[in-house]
Amino acid sequence: MSSLKDRICPITYRGICVTVGNQIRPCCASSQSFGTFSKLEDLLVAFQGEELKSIKKELNSGQFPAGCERCEKDESQGQISHRLSNFNRPYLSPKNLNTSQNQLEDLLSLEVVFSETCNLDCAFCNSTYSSKWKGADAEMFSLGLRDASLVKQKLSVLQDISQNDWQQFFLKVPRLGEITIKGGEPLLAKAFHRMIAVVQELGKKELIINVITNGTELTPELIKSIAGLNVNFIISIDGIDSVYEYIRGFRFQPLSKMITNYLAQTKQKKYFFNFTVCNLNILHLPEFCCWFNEHLSEKFPEKKLLLGLRQIVSTPSYLAPWVLSSGSFQRAMLGIDEVRNRNYRFVDSSHLDAVEQAMLTNQKNPVDEELLRLQKFIPFFDKRRNISYQEAVSGL
Repeated sequence: MSSLKDRICPITYRGICVTVGNQIRPCCASSQSFGTFSKLEDLLVAFQGEELKSIKKELNSGQFPAGCERCEKDESQGQISHRLSNFNRPYLSPKNLNTSQNQLEDLLSLEVVFSETCNLDCAFCNSTYSSKWKGADAEMFSLGLRDASLVKQKLSVLQDISQNDWQQFFLKVPRLGEITIKGGEPLLAKAFHRMIAVVQELGKKELIINVITNGTELTPELIKSIAGLNVNFIISIDGIDSVYEYIRGFRFQPLSKMITNYLAQTKQKKYFFNFTVCNLNILHLPEFCCWFNEHLSEKFPEKKLLLGLRQIVSTPSYLAPWVLSSGSFQRAMLGIDEVRNRNYRFVDSSHLDAVEQAMLTNQKNPVDEELLRLQKFIPFFDKRRNISYQEAVSGL
């Protein structure tokens, strides 16, 4: 490390994070914990604490601290790490950076998980992120589909955050410009709705609030509550009709109506959607993009819609996109090319490149164990759905 960009991680100067399990960390990519989050004041203490100062000191000396192995590995392989990606985020730009110490006025970005409470048991998720998977851990462990540590893990219970707590918090961090909320399903958390009420009351219309949601709680009442605020819902949607319903366990038509109503009733600068790529939907990608184009993008041409493609790399490995037969693998690659050639305005070609590269790289690895796990997972998962895997993918 030599230049400023080589020597610092901007989020250690501008942000703090709460991950699943109520763990306070420097960021979502770090494995180092500063303790347990039980109240908003804990975040302020951690941001000004000695542990975060120590991390910055190590980075300034040209070393990756303990807990930053993920970024160190990515950068050693020439990839864009989480650290480097943060330089492009407006509220984490290192311009006019105070590198001496962390004052509360320096806290510009917050990332938080209120709890793992969720109303869905998505096929590629687990009990670390969804409470609805909790009861299945023991059975999945017996089938070799879950790690033993997950079976013993308890659901995090966060002490209630009142509107007064939020008011006091915002007064102490007057320059906070961005909050990203993950889950579980954030829209089920009382803390989220109380925060929105306080943001409205304080008139903080410039505060960027990013919410990663499954979209099933986008009710008219919620849309009304965020009127005039800078709230970005990043909606996870991984297919249409039976493919979506098998993966997510929620009816597709009600979701489609909620998304359409959300687009019709709001005036955001951008609208974000995530498609998590796995072997259950990779062959479905061209059909999904056609639907997205016809029912959303062309129906709302004045709005900027963005579809992100998130490729599963190893969590869980038995649902990785490259666990495919050779014939299906070739069809998947042709499908990626089909989407690329259509030049949809809502798809970034770099996302397609990333999925394609992940599949090419990992197709070279032995997949016998992964295929065996998948063969065990499908019958188990079929029991949790109204349709079987074969019925869900019969048209692909």
